[in-house]
Amino acid sequence: MGDSIPTVDDVVAADPDISFDGDQLSILSQDSTVQVLPWPVCFLYAGRPAFSIMLNAPSPELALLTARQMADRFNQQAANFGHQPLMTAQGGFCPPSSG
Repeated sequence: MGDSIPTVDDVVAADPDISFDGDQLSILSQDSTVQVLPWPVCFLYAGRPAFSIMLNAPSPELALLTARQMADRFNQQAANFGHQPLMTAQGGFCPPSSG
């Protein structure tokens, strides 16, 4: 696998605290009394867009904070999938691929 880009399914498969239904990603342990809305987040692998998701959070800032924490968790699991720990996150949708 080496420098191939992992999929969202790869990185959430082993994490019981994350739910991904194909469109939206949710943290299962989130406080149900707080209103959350979907915010777009782009995950990058080695600086290249890997996938965009809608992350449920109370604000775009908290969505990005959560996404960066998730990227850290994904990086901890990266070796299990044969990937380098090079996942990062940024706010908004990933740009369309040119290839």
